[in-house]
Amino acid sequence: MRLDQFLKKVLLFKSRNQALLAFKKGLILVNDRPAKASHEVKVGDLIAIEYPSMFLKIRVIDIPRGNVSKKEREKYYTVIERRKREVMEESEFIRWLMGDEFE
Repeated sequence: MRLDQFLKKVLLFKSRNQALLAFKKGLILVNDRPAKASHEVKVGDLIAIEYPSMFLKIRVIDIPRGNVSKKEREKYYTVIERRKREVMEESEFIRWLMGDEFE
């Protein structure tokens, strides 16, 4: 399964478009290397995501075969590290995520 699909299926991003913007900004790493949306996710992969309000690092423990509910999502990954940051206003978040495209 492609990484952008995995992130959407396990509800780490609301949409693939949102994930694609994060890839474009270099905010997603797999096994400590910048990742592309097309990366094929494997069990054991370490995925690090830099969100505006937190840093999250997970280990993939299974690949979903269909849609995943909120209750089931953590069957597919284990949280290795989670660090909170100062919360951004929505407009700041959009500027941060979209960069120059927003202005």
